[in-house]
Amino acid sequence: MTSIEEEFRQELKKRKGEEVDEDTNVNIPTKPQKIPPADVIAQRIAKDYKGKIAYNNEISRWVRYEPDYPGVWSLETDEFIESIVYHILTARGIQGYNSHSYITNIVKSLRNQLIERKWVEPSPDQLLPHRNGVLEVATGKLLPHSPSYHFTWSLPRDYNPKATDWSSINSFLDHLSGNNPAIKDLLLCYCNAVLKGRHDLQTFLHLIGVGGTGKGTFARLLTSLIGKENVHTTTLDDWCSNRFEGANAYRKLGVLFPDEERQSGKLGKFLSLTGEDLIRAEEKNKKAFHYRYDGMVLVLSNLPIFTGDCASRVKRRILTVPCNNQVSIFKRCHKIEDRFESELPAFTNHVLSIPDDRVTEVLLGLVEIPECTLEFWENRIRTDSIAAWLNDWVIYDPMAETAVGSNKDEMDNGDPITLYGSYAQHCRRSGVQVKAVKNFSPDLLELCCSVLGWEVEKRITKTGKFIRGLRLRSPKDYDIPTHDYSLLQRVTDAVTVEEQGGDELECISSKAFTNGDGRTLYSGENTEPSLNLLDDQTVEEIRIPEQPETTELSLKPEPSIRKDCEPSPLSSQDTISEWMSEEGVQATQRVACSTRYRG
Repeated sequence: MTSIEEEFRQELKKRKGEEVDEDTNVNIPTKPQKIPPADVIAQRIAKDYKGKIAYNNEISRWVRYEPDYPGVWSLETDEFIESIVYHILTARGIQGYNSHSYITNIVKSLRNQLIERKWVEPSPDQLLPHRNGVLEVATGKLLPHSPSYHFTWSLPRDYNPKATDWSSINSFLDHLSGNNPAIKDLLLCYCNAVLKGRHDLQTFLHLIGVGGTGKGTFARLLTSLIGKENVHTTTLDDWCSNRFEGANAYRKLGVLFPDEERQSGKLGKFLSLTGEDLIRAEEKNKKAFHYRYDGMVLVLSNLPIFTGDCASRVKRRILTVPCNNQVSIFKRCHKIEDRFESELPAFTNHVLSIPDDRVTEVLLGLVEIPECTLEFWENRIRTDSIAAWLNDWVIYDPMAETAVGSNKDEMDNGDPITLYGSYAQHCRRSGVQVKAVKNFSPDLLELCCSVLGWEVEKRITKTGKFIRGLRLRSPKDYDIPTHDYSLLQRVTDAVTVEEQGGDELECISSKAFTNGDGRTLYSGENTEPSLNLLDDQTVEEIRIPEQPETTELSLKPEPSIRKDCEPSPLSSQDTISEWMSEEGVQATQRVACSTRYRG
């Protein structure tokens, strides 16, 4: 027998569990190596790897500590955990278990020992994880990382308390806000809310405007601020219709909807995202789970996207910011985000320094920003025929009561006297479709109460249906501005006060007013009056004797007028005439200024 044949014979005997005695050449049975039971080896692994791997029972997924970022638990697949167990067994010399079910049983036993029933993370407004530690927001202390925090995310940079320079970001925000400090303050407060996870505010930011104004740059700035791995980008169509999309926003600080188009379908799932409601999350071949989204939402669009019923439903939660300051293509900086990168630590420090009360006040609209209010209403006019008609043809008057009507052809018999007849006339002249009469009253009441905050109510009598608080505009109402003009005046007045540093009692020569004391004359028909300046002879006839220079003009307090409605023409005229007759005006003025009432 050759040596090769002998070696093969010995190897064959070993595989059969036998040894060959060299002296007697007798086969001696050998005791095979004993494989540890799956539960025993699982206990050893769980003891060694506690705090390194865990099973999240809320989402039925394995997580591992610090595989990607310091202090962060990351999701792992079942297959990867089985691979970890395989390498552990190999390193310990455990082989010959013949079937992969041995590893599967070990993983199942590990799940029973390392399961976390509730995965609770600290709120970002208390502890904010960075690469080099965990920032205690209240004290500014930097704490070491620990697996007990259960963080599943982290800001993508080190915390640097000495960083102060964010000049490039500041200049960009000045441009985006059109140098409006109120809008800039809103954007900064929103960044604070994103960092601190202020989902309790139940609001979302909508940047709207033409291209090239900086909307996308702001979205990229926000993404860099919290890290691209902490942002989920999607569309309204996918979010509301794809049943698997909800799982992608789990534990994300922000959800971004870029370049959205007009929406008129179901928005229930989107409202759940911004309203702290339960969201159903489902992954393929996985058990579905529910969670409450604890981040913020940003929507970008060039045109109004919320139409019809959707516009009313999002009114309470939307923060509409106009972006109309377009940058010339020759002045655009294509690498501006690179400048932002080095300033992010300083920008983070500044944003976190904003008090929580201030953020709440601004984002809940307790401090009105006239530009944002005007932008929202103009968007509503463009997408809602009832809003466009109400803006041009309806006046809010708490003492008025107008019939609703039901005849869309009422204009054929003369000027409409009912609300629906006037609305149908407006739609026919504007070339838009008329809403059905059964939907007209509910939509009108919702618009007045929910959007405009007008106190109106529907009254049903034996003779018909009426709405108290509204009346149709007549030719005599030319001095009462439309709602969009009133909002525009707020914007103009705010700019004037800021530039002049004075109060808001400014002369508005462009605003029409009633006859007053007779010193101002009008020409033309009932609408669009034109102002005629008095000639020199007339001025001499009405000249008032000069008063001593030391005499001060004492103004009576303004009459009590509701701030949420326009005064009637009669009350405005009587008040102006009474004031001018009792107190007097400077005789050398050729143009009279009307006292402005806030609507």
